[in-house]
Amino acid sequence: KVALKDYKKDSEAMRPLDLDEWSGLMERGFDDSRSGRHGRLAVVLAAVGPFRPVAAKRLTIIYTVGARGDIVYDPRSVVRVVRPERGRPYIHIVVRGLMDKNVSSNRVRHVPIPDEVLGVQPVALLEDWLRRERPPSGGYLLVAPSGVRGFYSTQYTALGKAVQRAYARAFPGASLEGIGGASPRKSLPQWMHEAGHSVEEISDVGGWALRRHLGAVHTYFKTTLQQQLAIKRALRQRLLAVAVQ
Repeated sequence: KVALKDYKKDSEAMRPLDLDEWSGLMERGFDDSRSGRHGRLAVVLAAVGPFRPVAAKRLTIIYTVGARGDIVYDPRSVVRVVRPERGRPYIHIVVRGLMDKNVSSNRVRHVPIPDEVLGVQPVALLEDWLRRERPPSGGYLLVAPSGVRGFYSTQYTALGKAVQRAYARAFPGASLEGIGGASPRKSLPQWMHEAGHSVEEISDVGGWALRRHLGAVHTYFKTTLQQQLAIKRALRQRLLAVAVQ
């Protein structure tokens, strides 16, 4: 819908980040303060999900942290880490209709995020945040920190400001035009396109409904969770390979 209309308004058009901008953002955009680590987690999840700011702020989590730092996720949790008997751990997020406009009320979208993607480690980021900060179980995962140990009670709505702060910190003096809360979400499909992935793969990973354009092809062929994990893990290497050709 957005692609067909070429953005709703020029003033609202956010642009994707290129790979160098993403690397700079991750290397220099966030410090180790509570707000810095929170901002990094929010931006990473929004980018590699990918999620709109509205959907990201609605993610909830139910968990407990044991005496030794082990984390147990309730099966009902929207966000949880899965550790298969074989293979590497990954974050599994269940998006329901009320959380995102591209998911109908009677369906869900399953979003897998691998332990390593685009030079960052989402599983480690998530679990470090849970162990060190303990956001309220049963509440919003990205609820903003308040004070030394507290949290606000409302949904997190400052993703756009977090992206802009991090960008300004990573690239002092650079223009912030087109940089905002939608930039992380727009980046992943752009990188996948540059890396040569199919429209079907981009659609499934991003959660876009393209049935009108893809017809029966998209009805019969689905990108499995394991395929999505492999795509995200290998994306950075594929981008770098394309860049040197």
